[in-house]
Amino acid sequence: MLLLVAASLVPCFFAIRTLQVSTRYVDLLPQEHAAVKNYFKAFEKFGGTDYMIVLIEANDAGQARGLADEMAFEMDETGRFKYIQYKADVTRFQRYGLLFLDKDTLNELDRLLAERNIDELAKMAQSFLALREELSQAFGGGITIDDQGYFTSDDGKSVLLVARPSFNADDSAKAGPLGREMGELAGDMEKQNPGVKVWQAGNYALQYEQRNVVNRDILVVGLIALLAIVVVLAVAFRGLTEPLLAIASLGVGVMWTLAFARMTVKSLNTVSSVFAAVLMGIGMEYGIALLARYREERDRGSDGRQAFVSALSNTGKGIITGALTTAGAFYAIVFSEFKAMHDMGLVLGTGVLCTLLATFFVLPALMTMKEKLIPYKPREGESSSRLMRREGSFVAGRPWWIIVVGLVITIGLGTSAGFIKYESNIRKVEPRGMEVTEAEEKLASEFGMGSDFVIVLSNNEPAMREVTDKLAELPSVRAVESLATIIPSEQLGKLVLMSRIRTKIQSINPDWLSYVPPEMLVVLDDIGSDTLTVDKLPSDVLQKYVSTDGTYATYVYPRKSMSEEKNVNEFLDQVRQVSTDVIGFPVIVQDLLESTRKGLSDTTLLSAVVVMLMVVIDFQAVLPSLLALLPLAFAMVWMIGAFNLLGMKFNIVNIAVTPMILGIGVDFGVYVLHRYEEEHLLEGETIPSVLAHTGKAILVSGLTVVAAFAALLLARYRGLASLGLAAALGIGSAVIISVTLLPAILRVLEKKRKSGRAF
Repeated sequence: MLLLVAASLVPCFFAIRTLQVSTRYVDLLPQEHAAVKNYFKAFEKFGGTDYMIVLIEANDAGQARGLADEMAFEMDETGRFKYIQYKADVTRFQRYGLLFLDKDTLNELDRLLAERNIDELAKMAQSFLALREELSQAFGGGITIDDQGYFTSDDGKSVLLVARPSFNADDSAKAGPLGREMGELAGDMEKQNPGVKVWQAGNYALQYEQRNVVNRDILVVGLIALLAIVVVLAVAFRGLTEPLLAIASLGVGVMWTLAFARMTVKSLNTVSSVFAAVLMGIGMEYGIALLARYREERDRGSDGRQAFVSALSNTGKGIITGALTTAGAFYAIVFSEFKAMHDMGLVLGTGVLCTLLATFFVLPALMTMKEKLIPYKPREGESSSRLMRREGSFVAGRPWWIIVVGLVITIGLGTSAGFIKYESNIRKVEPRGMEVTEAEEKLASEFGMGSDFVIVLSNNEPAMREVTDKLAELPSVRAVESLATIIPSEQLGKLVLMSRIRTKIQSINPDWLSYVPPEMLVVLDDIGSDTLTVDKLPSDVLQKYVSTDGTYATYVYPRKSMSEEKNVNEFLDQVRQVSTDVIGFPVIVQDLLESTRKGLSDTTLLSAVVVMLMVVIDFQAVLPSLLALLPLAFAMVWMIGAFNLLGMKFNIVNIAVTPMILGIGVDFGVYVLHRYEEEHLLEGETIPSVLAHTGKAILVSGLTVVAAFAALLLARYRGLASLGLAAALGIGSAVIISVTLLPAILRVLEKKRKSGRAF
């Protein structure tokens, strides 16, 4: 058996090496959703909706410009960028300055020149410089351009670089090396220039840093959970050998599951990435139940083979029922259209079956090998727990007190559960202390912009110009940029007016030019002589707005933060009144929040139905089925109520806790009911005996599951940490109810029924 297992692990190892964890939000959604399809369509046509944004904070404006030049050169040398924008060639376009004025303004200028109104003309001269403001729209939604064309903050000490890598931000194979390279460039620049700070923002930086945090969390949390489980088992079994063998068999099940995940879902997302911690808790539950019964049989005098036969014949039935119910609960959510839940259900459902097989085949083989080296020594009186027997006697003697207290707690926490809320700010789900988050805040405060924008697509130029004009009038829109904001409309008509203006200017006293800003003189030299056309635009500007198939892009920047759902809905509702072909992060956020809410209700309902069916099939009677489900039902209420009292909310990650609790929490009630059926055939008090044997296994296995989830509290990723807290509360509640309230109800039913048994 062990040789077969070892052989199976070889291909698993090679498969696992290429398994990745994706942190992008689009991977949480069904790939057939319009928002997802458009997301990839935008990348195909325009390189996506993401940028690499670098913010350089220097000691003075001159240093900021010099460092921006240096950073742009170093970034270009990497060969990873399509283009890098940080400086506008304003002088190249100054000759077209008057074209950016509307016809009404040009007519007014013509009138003032005819009237020789020099005072008004001097005031109006400043409007000729509208070129710089118009051109700034072409480089990121209203970024300020200084007198040398750099994208700067108001004080000039900060310069912004906006770059488009040649690959998607979600391509971890390429984004990872880029992130490391950019980190080295930023670090070297800060080291060589004291007082300088280089920030990275945008989705490329977010994905890179967030992916590193999640990978670190998975590793650290896994190790801590494993250590906690070892400690719990060492104390419970008064030794390390058997717990380590149980962990080894669990490891085999996890390896099989990882290989399965690589072959099916290809990569893990932020929700399904927790499966290893979940499996450690669930898998150990099966191993603990089997080991506890094995030791009980050995202490009664059975040899190793007989002990395992007896353990599998008796406890094995409860383990199988619990495992199949848990797997069924997870498999049920595979039918959810929310991809995050679908992937988690598929991986965890299979993982439960893998750990079950490892428990039934690998663990007995390891124990057999171990006993050939170290013979088992029976331990008189240690197969059951004296503490749990006394607890059972207490419950059996005061069942009504236990029931009343349990109902009071349930009513109280149930009232609290009614006020649970949903976290609509996805930034509060992301990892704590990320530098990219601080960079985004600086980007908003110093440049009045963010990386969250949408692209509106148009099939032709007239439609694009109409869309641009309408979008610019929306109250929720801060800035709009498109080819229409770079290439003025009605240029031929304006040229006629400009020719008349030129003639009048030539007839005015040259002294009037002393009122004119120097930059305007360049405009006056060529006034009315040329039009600005597409072929005169730099290639990096043109490809941002027109794809190779002739699709036009209009970039729309929201006025408010897109991390709040109400702001997202307000912004998108207004934009969609102009065009429904909208692409970008806010669209993904809106779809994600709607899908998670729907996924919460769908997955909970599906899992609950499967759990109930599995329990009914197992007990083949209504009353024991209801009793087995009681700890689970009460635990759900306790968990949500306590979660709310702690000031927590459901979010896009921790909604996975409901099917988890449904799948895991049902096991404890099933174990109690199966042991109750077995113990009632023997002489003596049933409830104390049940808790003395199965109660101990439930406590130990419950502690291991709680420890596995509690380890998630140490994760920097706040979504995972909240998931760990909710799951720990739910499993802990199920354990407490299974060893207190459920036995109390069984005792009351015993007294009420003439047969002397609860069912």
